Amino acid sequence: MADARVVATSDVPGGGLAFADLAALLWTLRDSLEMVLFKLSEVRLILTGGSTRWLGRADAELRVALEDMRAVELLRAAEVGQLLSAAGGPPDATLAQLVPTAPEPWPALLAEHRVALSRLLTEIELVAEENRRLLTAGLDERTDPYTIRRPRRSSVADPTALAGFQAALATASGIAQLSLRDFLG
Repeated sequence: MADARVVATSDVPGGGLAFADLAALLWTLRDSLEMVLFKLSEVRLILTGGSTRWLGRADAELRVALEDMRAVELLRAAEVGQLLSAAGGPPDATLAQLVPTAPEPWPALLAEHRVALSRLLTEIELVAEENRRLLTAGLDERTDPYTIRRPRRSSVADPTALAGFQAALATASGIAQLSLRDFLG
């Protein structure tokens, strides 16, 4: 872990501007995470409502939202890397460590982003885990004719439904954003 003396803003060319760019990127990241959470919630509603006809479409939209979020996360990592490099700071500095080094008015805004991003990640993890549970139960129901978890809503012989469940389970299982969680500190 990087030490607490991460960045001396006087060492960062355009100091305040670099933090303004970071704050703007964190807003974009929050928006991307909100979209992922929304799409995960759609999948959950489809699963709990039993109308799995739309599962494939909802999963495809979730995958697009995840790709967008990952692209923004890459931009965030590059922006932070550039800021730390310019200041001679350690490459593994966290947002918690950057907050006290930022010039005014950025510390409060960056701290707010940190809290909001952390909450969003927690919500995403909870909904993704619930979706994994529901999808696993749905797959068991479709592949094991003796499973009595809940009433059947579709036929075991429906290969489209089975493929939709398998694809959605793969998506839900690949959501973790460990690099972002590490960055928040």
